[in-house]
Amino acid sequence: MNAFLHNAAAYLTTLGMEYDINLPFVHFPQRQVSFHLAVLSPCSEAAYFQQMSIDYEARGVRLIHLWEDVWNTQQPLVEMRIQALFGRSDRVFARHTAVQRIDKLLLRHFMQRNHLHGSPQARYKYGLFYRDALLAAASFSARRPMPQRGAAHNSYELVRFANLASCTVVGGLSKLLAHFIRDVRPDDIMTYADRDWSAGKSYERLGFTFLENTRPQAFLIHPDEQVRYYPHRLPEGMTADTLRQQGYFTIYNAGNKKYVSLQKNDDEQN
Repeated sequence: MNAFLHNAAAYLTTLGMEYDINLPFVHFPQRQVSFHLAVLSPCSEAAYFQQMSIDYEARGVRLIHLWEDVWNTQQPLVEMRIQALFGRSDRVFARHTAVQRIDKLLLRHFMQRNHLHGSPQARYKYGLFYRDALLAAASFSARRPMPQRGAAHNSYELVRFANLASCTVVGGLSKLLAHFIRDVRPDDIMTYADRDWSAGKSYERLGFTFLENTRPQAFLIHPDEQVRYYPHRLPEGMTADTLRQQGYFTIYNAGNKKYVSLQKNDDEQN
């Protein structure tokens, strides 16, 4: 058996919850959550993982695609995220925290340790602090033009949100969003839920509206190195063809769910 399949399945079966196992799937009926243990292998059907997620969601099951390279390179963070998913992290209520603006170095440091996708560029950066400890952070883009909505329309993206991996701030994202809205007065905020891990329900509870499923993202990866490269963003001197000649192949994630939250400023409310 593939070592990843064995080790990841063995970990999942130690969570102390009823499970059904039929590799590469491990299902937790009490939570209606299933893990798809995705072994690295060439994939020619771009929508394969996304369609699988859509089919499971239609049956009321949240499907998590746990990739072999993600497990092998970020196992401690993956395990803490799974623990949080099942309610086994420390909990702090957002009302006990304070919002502060943070700089890009602190944001990057926090996201690299607590978010599977790290920290991309962002204009606005906020943290939730409890007794001087940073427990959650969110970042937002600069204003983005939306000509179809008018020249004065202020649209922004919620780029990243993460809790401290060992802690869940109950109401944390709601508090950070409210603070950003007071600061910036956006006309809308859009964001993406990673379909490999998320069904987007937390955004829906906060009033975001689902817009569409985005196209699955392609990556080039080598089964031994397990480092993902975007085909359009390769290291200098490399091409997709040369990488394939070196044993790299293409995989596709499950894409994202795109959401938007329309805001009303004070003038519109009066």
